[in-house]
Amino acid sequence: MTEEKEPTEFTFKDKNGKTWDVALTLGGAKRIDACDYSALTETKFSILSPDKSLFMEILSNSTLVFAMIWALVQDQVKKNLGIDPKENPDEAELAFIDSMNGEAIKEGKGAFWGALSDFFPEHKTALLTLIGQMVKAEALIGMELQALIPDLEQVMNKEIKAEVNKARKELAKVGQASDPKHGKKSSG
Repeated sequence: MTEEKEPTEFTFKDKNGKTWDVALTLGGAKRIDACDYSALTETKFSILSPDKSLFMEILSNSTLVFAMIWALVQDQVKKNLGIDPKENPDEAELAFIDSMNGEAIKEGKGAFWGALSDFFPEHKTALLTLIGQMVKAEALIGMELQALIPDLEQVMNKEIKAEVNKARKELAKVGQASDPKHGKKSSG
């Protein structure tokens, strides 16, 4: 019987309330490095020898982050989802991905970034600065998009009216062509 590990501070909950621990250990880093991420990024990297481009990629690529998280949490899948990833790897991964909604993704990224900062204390200040800048940028983008909503609605309403008028004209043409009153005049 395996001993249950105490959860770390680097946890998040999925949409079903299951807790996932993404604490980064040397073993976890090796599992991350053993995976192939070529479908998700062109950046070649080793989590054990990080550079700025890796940290920037991790901060901006949620799909890559969750692929790395998947490498870290496979030992928790059977307990949380009831599927053994060794017996059914595709089913287990799909069930894990399906358990992530927007809030879980946000929390998962935050927990993973915290785990990275903890694992690389020499990079902690730089990572926290990058994370802070990313959070500010996301907030600014959200505010800018909110500010665009009235303009977007105005443009969309104008386009909708134009398309409706165009459709009415086409229908009127079709109706006139099939209406004998508007057909060819008889010569007589």
